[in-house]
Amino acid sequence: MPAFLRQDALTDWLFIYQMPGAEAYLYSLNKFKETGSELWLMTALSKADKTSTGLPRLLEASNNANRLSPGFTTIAYHTARILLVQGKSAEARRMIDDMLSAGDSIPVSAQNSFMSLRLKLTESLEDFLTYTLKKPYAFDFDGDVGTVEEFIAEQKSWYTSESADGKTREQYDADIEANFKEEKLWQERQMFDEDTIEVMNQLFPQSVLLQVERSPALPGYMRERFLMAVWTRAFLLDDMATMLTVTPELIKYHPEFEPLLTKVTAARTQSAMDTAALYFVLKNPILSPYLESGMGKTDNEQDAWAVDDWWCAPYDTDIDEATSTEVPKPLPPKPAFLTPAQVKTAQAERKRLKDIGDAPKYLADKVMAWAKRAPLDKRVPEAIYIMINANGWTKYGCGNNEELKDDMTKYLKLHYPNSEWTRKLAEDDAGNQ
Repeated sequence: MPAFLRQDALTDWLFIYQMPGAEAYLYSLNKFKETGSELWLMTALSKADKTSTGLPRLLEASNNANRLSPGFTTIAYHTARILLVQGKSAEARRMIDDMLSAGDSIPVSAQNSFMSLRLKLTESLEDFLTYTLKKPYAFDFDGDVGTVEEFIAEQKSWYTSESADGKTREQYDADIEANFKEEKLWQERQMFDEDTIEVMNQLFPQSVLLQVERSPALPGYMRERFLMAVWTRAFLLDDMATMLTVTPELIKYHPEFEPLLTKVTAARTQSAMDTAALYFVLKNPILSPYLESGMGKTDNEQDAWAVDDWWCAPYDTDIDEATSTEVPKPLPPKPAFLTPAQVKTAQAERKRLKDIGDAPKYLADKVMAWAKRAPLDKRVPEAIYIMINANGWTKYGCGNNEELKDDMTKYLKLHYPNSEWTRKLAEDDAGNQ
């Protein structure tokens, strides 16, 4: 670094704090020795590993750090991180729990960071859930980052009598509030991040997902998404016993599901049950065997332009940048409470789900088999119509089945020329021209 940049203490620190590697660590350590500054203590600790030179001195200094110092939260975090990698679990746990007990006196992002450290010490499902549920410190809305209230205020500021189509200011503001009704609920809620959801989707078998749904550590507003995932997995894996077991509870969270799910539970033959379950899935594109991170899926309207209807086959590969080839994606770290047998079962279930592939094609094949098996069933024309929409080009990499879409369109017109769904398809085509 040019000498003139080191003449200013703040500039010197700003550059060093951003630099990785042993050289930056040793520089920070020497600065701390020279000054005794907690700023340089924080910097050195942030770059230290379990075998770093001079580490005992830094750890001793961290124990005496001023809790009112602006850098104390970062000092405590890296001290706990180092204690963990040194195998000093009891000391690390005490420090992490002490910081978490501070609650909202430390930033939400810092609370989440300490929760991630605490997660490394969990040995039970309840602890896993407790320390993976995190409160968001910000939200993303079309590329902008902020709180939900900030997004609402911004949109309200856009009001003009012309853009509001004649609505009064009060009506316009009320519409904005209504549009963000669901999001506002999540402003103070905890949620699972993408890494946690990946662990659950990859390593949790059906039996453990059911344990999660029934755990007292899981907030009530999270239960319905686990029930929907378990139900859909059971449907896809031909696990009718589990599907019937969770159906009454799913109805409690989604009363609107009851009419169609009653057809499933009342079916007298396996064939009738399979058909009723398939029709229920077709009518509810919110269903997926995979859990969603963040707020989860909320849209249950099927639309040819929607990209989140049902599910897509998971991507279990990464790109090796050196060779530009696909390589298997490594499994996420296994939580301590999971047994090898449970992980093996989860992997077997995931393979079956992955073999099923993308929902649009899988469900379309099921619908066509149903149409040929029971051509007089009054639900068939609607089912075909739904799958024609689902297999449109608008699904990006999931559902680009133009040939299948064309085949189903011809089948609907040929076998059900007078159906309301054939007429609706014609209306859709006319509207798109």
